[in-house]
Amino acid sequence: MKILANRVVEDTEKVESDLKDAVALMKVTKLTTEQLLVDLLRECYPNLPGIVVPTMHPRIKAKIDTLLDEHRKAENEPDPTWHAGTGPATRP
Repeated sequence: MKILANRVVEDTEKVESDLKDAVALMKVTKLTTEQLLVDLLRECYPNLPGIVVPTMHPRIKAKIDTLLDEHRKAENEPDPTWHAGTGPATRP
């Protein structure tokens, strides 16, 4: 979902948040190549047009490329950790 999110370009906070979330998910799942990400998209969205390599939709290809670049930049950062029940949605 993070790869396919369509945020308004001006909403930089949400765009950046989606990117960071996607990179964190890549680290946790070890899905760190274009092919693995495309395979996941095809599994989750089998009827979505434009996710067949090499004729992938340019927008999806650009998002995957950006995500892979950001993942490479974050390789030396510690892996993310999540603590169920402590996020902002669960705080009183």
